[in-house]
Amino acid sequence: MEQIELERQRLGRDLHTGVGQMLAATRLQLEIIDSQMPSPPAAVRQALDRVAALAGQALDQVRSLSRRLHPPEWQRLSLADALGQLWELSGLPQRTQAAISIAPGIPEPELEVKILIYRAAQEALSNITRHSRATSVSLSLETRRNRLALTVHDNGIGFDVAALLNAPANLSRGLGLRTIREQASAIGADFAVHSGPDGTTLEASVPIREVTGSSD
Repeated sequence: MEQIELERQRLGRDLHTGVGQMLAATRLQLEIIDSQMPSPPAAVRQALDRVAALAGQALDQVRSLSRRLHPPEWQRLSLADALGQLWELSGLPQRTQAAISIAPGIPEPELEVKILIYRAAQEALSNITRHSRATSVSLSLETRRNRLALTVHDNGIGFDVAALLNAPANLSRGLGLRTIREQASAIGADFAVHSGPDGTTLEASVPIREVTGSSD
């Protein structure tokens, strides 16, 4: 799990400092061309405008992906604060009827548990954003029957959970949920996804005995 997290960090940094900076430099070069050619032929102007727009869109996507892979300093935050930051970065509060509930006094877990809970929430919110067509989304973190429990629910169109989890590996489809299920199994946590026409619910929980200390 630690190796996976380190690889996410590396990919996030590489995207930001590599592809992201090249795209930013491309936009700068286009601005130089624009300043040196204030009145180009119409076809050239149209092409330059399209290149600028495409570069801007690509840069926004790279930055968004970089933040999802490794949001700045999230591991330095408490789990509650990290989930709050993730919730805002998802954009769902601005686009849906959204509610987040984090119970007070949540114990601060060990790093492997923190990574699991955070990545499970991240995968759920990402899938909701990309696929669900949901109009209502909720996220909760609480202690329940001596367990630290995360629940993410949406009222979207749902999907075939078994088909996704049991299908052959396919990079275009993504491996997020299967990876999280394996991580949960490795640390003795419970992980389940229920989905149907009325929406999808993701749940991850770990015994409280597996956490140490408390958040500030």
